[in-house]
Amino acid sequence: MSPFKSTAFGREALRVTRLIFYYNATHDQRMWDYVLPDVTFMGPIAEQECDGIEAYREGIRDDFELWFDLYEEKYHLDYADDRSAVVTGSYLIQYREEGPFFFMARQRFSAVLVNADGRPLLKHLHISHPDFTRHDGRDTGEFSFNAGKELRTFIGQLRRAASHDRITGLFNRSYLDDHYDALTAAFRKTGCGLVLLFDLNGFKEINDTYGHDRGDEVLAAFADALNHSATLYLPQCLLVRMGGDEFALVDVTAGKDAIGPIVRELKQEFAYRLGELVGKVSFAMGFAPLRGRLSLNECLGIADRRMFRCKNYLRSCRARHDAMRERLLRGKTDL
Repeated sequence: MSPFKSTAFGREALRVTRLIFYYNATHDQRMWDYVLPDVTFMGPIAEQECDGIEAYREGIRDDFELWFDLYEEKYHLDYADDRSAVVTGSYLIQYREEGPFFFMARQRFSAVLVNADGRPLLKHLHISHPDFTRHDGRDTGEFSFNAGKELRTFIGQLRRAASHDRITGLFNRSYLDDHYDALTAAFRKTGCGLVLLFDLNGFKEINDTYGHDRGDEVLAAFADALNHSATLYLPQCLLVRMGGDEFALVDVTAGKDAIGPIVRELKQEFAYRLGELVGKVSFAMGFAPLRGRLSLNECLGIADRRMFRCKNYLRSCRARHDAMRERLLRGKTDL
């Protein structure tokens, strides 16, 4: 056992070193209470060679915002007297991320603490990674220190892909299913709510005639128009692409009085965003206000049935219009 561990200053230096790493891992600003203003810090990358506490703060700013846990911690008191102490050691860090993905790395450190009015404060810290990344089977002496940030970006992309529709940017059906219980509970708690379902008319003909790329443009145009219209009147609502050319609006506070303004705005905005896109595309709509203790699925079912009645009505109107137009044309020809 090192003789320095028996000194009060040495024991306190070990405790302070542990606290600094613990506070760093848990985003605790008290970490800086144990750091001298003229501290020097040497991190694993060139940008982390810092002089002074402000440069140190900036040098680890991204790391300080990243949650991680410490494992296999080892702290050694290599030297201590009444004025200073040297603590070395290593630990394994695991960056905390929601979901099954995480990132781990081993770090070594050496710290110099000096006596400041009886308290050990950090004067110098050097951190390095003993594990090197291998490229083509060789040690490069470099470590991918941005892996933590890259991993956060990658996980963010995965989460968005799992909950959002790629073409429209709206939430997808999986997101609605995942939040089904919460939405149903909210419906029943507020005692009101509204579900709107939309289905595009003429969309299949666009895909069949002009291809799926043009069809995707039509879907995106409708999603933009729906988002614009809903934001004006129900800014807290949930917008979902249910699949294909079907969309849903769910709001746990609205009543039927919101339907008219939204639909009128949506017709205008959809026509504007379609612009010169090919074909004639419109939409059918069905709604279901909350009544009694209906579940979200029951509301969706009611809205779905009403939407298809609307769709069939519009189809029959279009058929009568086409038939009348054909008779008029035939009559002109006969003349």
